[in-house]
Order: sequence, then structure tokens, then C-alpha cells
Amino acid sequence: MGSDYKGTFQTISLTLREEGLLALYKGVTPTVLGALPYEGIKFGTVGLMRKIFPNSDDSSSVLLKNLLFGGMGGILAAVITYPNDTVRRMLQLQGSRGTIQQYKGYWDCVRQVYTEFGIIRFYRGLTINIIRMAPNTAVQFGSYEFLKRYLL
Repeated sequence: MGSDYKGTFQTISLTLREEGLLALYKGVTPTVLGALPYEGIKFGTVGLMRKIFPNSDDSSSVLLKNLLFGGMGGILAAVITYPNDTVRRMLQLQGSRGTIQQYKGYWDCVRQVYTEFGIIRFYRGLTINIIRMAPNTAVQFGSYEFLKRYLL
């Protein structure tokens, strides 16, 4: 089956026509519920690392520390919250373009996936996510420190 999606607006239009307005919000609950702990873990890890390893006067080491702490925070947050991302993706994809509606909600999805595949299924794809998130959060915290020190 070839893809009928030819761009963002056409995809939205097709989704609205075939599945209705609520289809645009599939997976929004786990997205919101996952964002809160993800950000909390990320910022909490960086804050804890800053307390354990206080800054010296050397501004280059402060930037390097923030890059490293940000990367560590991103990895920890990704590992802890990844099962929620897996469930979110599964809920978003079900019922779209010929796939069957398989899950009745968040907890039904968790139960069915765990029963059929075990805990390991919730972590499928984690490695590539970490490869993406570690540099992302490292740059986020490093850039913030750089801008704070040199522009403010």
C-alpha cells in the first residue's frame, strides 16, 4: 500500500475527512503526561550534577560541564520515560489508514503489549532515541550557559 500523504496540510485534511477532528489528538494524553516527568528528570539531573560538581572560575569548564550534565540528564530522562513514548506511538498509529483499532486506551495498550511481548517491547528503539536526545539536551544546557555568561 503506497502512501497517500503528500504534505502536512494534505495529511491533516485527509485525517480530518477520514477519521474526524479527534484523530488529530490521538496520543495527546500520554504526550502531556510524558513531557512533565521527562523535563523534570532532565532538569533535576542537571541541577543535582551542578550541586555535586560545583563550578570553578574557569568559564570553559563550566560550559563543558553543562554540556556533559545536559547529555546525562537527557539520557536518564529518555531511559525512564521511554515506555510512555512507546505506548503513545502505538496509540497514535492504531486505526490509521487501514490498521485496526487494537487498544481501548492507555492502560489497555500497556496490558496487551506487556502480556504479548514483555517489558523489553517498551524499550524497542531506545538506543537511537538516546543517540538523538543526549546531544540535544547537551546543546540545550550548554547553549543556555553560554548565552547566560556571554550575552547577559
